[in-house]
Amino acid sequence: MLFAIQILLLHHAFSSEVEGGEPLSISRESSAKTTDTKETFIKRAIAVREKLTGPVMLTEDGLSMVDHVATTLTDMDPQLVAKFCEWGANFVRENKCVAATFFTLVGGLTVVLGNKVKSFAHVIELAADWRLPQRLALYQTLMFIRVFVSGLVPGASPAFTAPIQIIENASMRRYNTVDHTMAITMVASVLPNLLARIPGFSEFCWRYGSEVPPLGKTVSIIMRDAFNAGHNDKEKAGNAIALGHFTPGSGTFTSLVAGMFVLSIFDLLVSGFLGIADDLFLNVGLKSMTSPAEALEDAQFMIIFAQLFKIIFSGAVQKMPGQFAMHAFNFVLIQSALLAYQVFLERKSERYELCMQQLGENCLKAVVPVWVPFGTLVTAAMILPGVERFVLRCAGCEPGRTHHGGHENSQNVGPLPTDLSSEGSE
Repeated sequence: MLFAIQILLLHHAFSSEVEGGEPLSISRESSAKTTDTKETFIKRAIAVREKLTGPVMLTEDGLSMVDHVATTLTDMDPQLVAKFCEWGANFVRENKCVAATFFTLVGGLTVVLGNKVKSFAHVIELAADWRLPQRLALYQTLMFIRVFVSGLVPGASPAFTAPIQIIENASMRRYNTVDHTMAITMVASVLPNLLARIPGFSEFCWRYGSEVPPLGKTVSIIMRDAFNAGHNDKEKAGNAIALGHFTPGSGTFTSLVAGMFVLSIFDLLVSGFLGIADDLFLNVGLKSMTSPAEALEDAQFMIIFAQLFKIIFSGAVQKMPGQFAMHAFNFVLIQSALLAYQVFLERKSERYELCMQQLGENCLKAVVPVWVPFGTLVTAAMILPGVERFVLRCAGCEPGRTHHGGHENSQNVGPLPTDLSSEGSE
């Protein structure tokens, strides 16, 4: 799921930068512009930022960035996996040491820190007895620390968001309250994202953080090439902050340097919300192990947002009737199925009460299987749209996919090009 976000953003940001079917190079030698010194690039980024007249994320290109995330949850394109593999292989070839360190730390620290945090769950849960204002102050402090630590250490972000999940889950069990982990995580990320508006803050972070391996060096290369791939000022700025946020394991480096590309509060907040997508996915996974029923509600919330956005964007903005009809149908189908599942559970209320008496907190695992929340996400993202596209392809009426520039191109015209561009994107 996380890598799919990067696949889709790579397809968007670099759609016009590669020619002749060669894999995209993101090394410093990949283009003349990427040979800029740090100071030269900072000046170019600021020059573009000064020309912006409004929020980047309110333009069609900006909305397309949100569309890529929504597509990850509603209609993931498996054909882009091969394109990502080409890009990833090229990156590893030209940045062997940085890539090896980056992916080792991302994988290792995510697992190690996640297990460490869970091993202290009995201590962390003590905060569940605090008053709500005290808990909120703790959460905000954690998110401020997170923006700096995970901006330098890949894979460190879960160490700061997982405690919020643990505390809220404990509060829900003890006091029969509602678990607001997802909303709290999103709201608590607002102030850290606004640090980028401090004059000189982002420039300072780029100047001294972009050469720190492995995270700063890796993400800065990606952001710089995304910036250079833009066709206009808004696309340059939007590509940089979007791809920087969506790179798996990128932590919060982009939050620290975003002010170098945009200063709009709207842009900083929206891109920051999308940047915590990997943490929200992780929260669904963590909650599935203790409260699958609550995790299913979070998964449903994410799917509802993604499907409603796809319905509105494909119908009102991109004028793509095929995608509009498919997403509208899937919205009704998936939400009806989830509602029917919830009704089914309610009818088992007597069994649930007996289960609570016998198993206590472990009853949630017995009532809702731990695989259901993520299984729901996978079904909405790949299985259901994949089956529909196969059937419609056999009938000769498969709806097209979104390509750069907002065109709806049918996949029946042949395979995707060997570069990251899409047919009809020029």
